[in-house]
Amino acid sequence: MIEQAQILTTHNLATLVHRVGIAPRPGWADLARRCFVTVCRLTTRVHRNPRPLGTVKDAAYAWRQMVFHLSLCPPEEQRRIITSLHEEAARHPAPVATRLAPALAGLTLVTGDGAFGDDGTADGGRARRFLGWSTDGHWMR
Repeated sequence: MIEQAQILTTHNLATLVHRVGIAPRPGWADLARRCFVTVCRLTTRVHRNPRPLGTVKDAAYAWRQMVFHLSLCPPEEQRRIITSLHEEAARHPAPVATRLAPALAGLTLVTGDGAFGDDGTADGGRARRFLGWSTDGHWMR
């Protein structure tokens, strides 16, 4: 509900989580990994889907939740998790890994203090911001 209504930004929500001292039993890293498995499962449904944009939007919501959980992990743990995300993507059918490669490259970029250009890409389009909408056809299609 908070995510879809955009009542709180991820940054503000993370601040509240720290202040209250919330620590989920499985840990933030495990929650991030679980979200990514959901991203992969949803991305599987994009392949050969004549109307994939609803699925892309759902995958982007799961991606944002993953980024939120990942933001609550220490930097070294973030790097380990991102490596495991690449490994998880590789376990799925090739179209899943191919579609997620730009988003994973973008995640690697920003966790290494890199930045996207105004168009939401970097490295000649090989790294992309993963949003669930587009004004002119989504890059994940």
